[in-house]
Amino acid sequence: MTATYADSVKLALVGESGAGKTHQAGYLIEAFGADNVGLVNCEKGLGTIATLLTADNVFNANSIEDMRKAWAWAKERYDRPDAHLFIDGGSRVMQWISNREHGGADKALEAVVTGRRNDMADSVKPFLRYITDKQVIDTQKVWIRGARDAEIFWASWLALRCNLYATFWAEKTPTGQYERSFPWTVDAPGNGMRNAIIGAFDFVFHIVRVRGEGMKVITAPDDFKYRCKRRLDPRMGIDIPDEIADFNLAKFYAALKPVAA
Repeated sequence: MTATYADSVKLALVGESGAGKTHQAGYLIEAFGADNVGLVNCEKGLGTIATLLTADNVFNANSIEDMRKAWAWAKERYDRPDAHLFIDGGSRVMQWISNREHGGADKALEAVVTGRRNDMADSVKPFLRYITDKQVIDTQKVWIRGARDAEIFWASWLALRCNLYATFWAEKTPTGQYERSFPWTVDAPGNGMRNAIIGAFDFVFHIVRVRGEGMKVITAPDDFKYRCKRRLDPRMGIDIPDEIADFNLAKFYAALKPVAA
């Protein structure tokens, strides 16, 4: 890599449990200091880097409502180009969004079919948009809304001036109700939501552990087994290998932005 990446880094790390996704936040703290690295903890899995954390640089989130508070927290503390924000548990957040829509639709339908529509809570009324004249849930509308909400969610976080990283679980691409096939992709409810995530980030890398080889990151957009993404202007002359052994997120950032590191 020979040029400086002008934008803030927006990177999604995808991998199975135990692959070492959260450990990458530790590399950021070691390189740039706890004051410059914020973590939004959605998975309760920060034990591997607990000794590097402080009470001030971690926001614990347990719901989509908490994520709104987390955004305000991040805006106040880390809305600057030299800061790094790490969301641990992107798949969990997407599940919260999906559950809100599907759960709301279920409550709205129950109120309609039991004749309690006029008595339903104000919080449930918006979900009447999913109930058809035949008193069934229009599931396509629910999935479309979930994808739209995912786009809005990530757009708000990516609008911050800091460097943003988010971890996601991995799953094989659904090809039917129960079938899965290559490539491995982001684990999120619905194809629209998965596409929203991949469309939002400039980099989507898969972190894997291979027996006999250790940990590595797959970055190649044309890899058959992993759905990756690298959004780079080829005129910049920045070369990212298709595979990076012993990946260190802080070193990757420093290679993209050597002046800032």
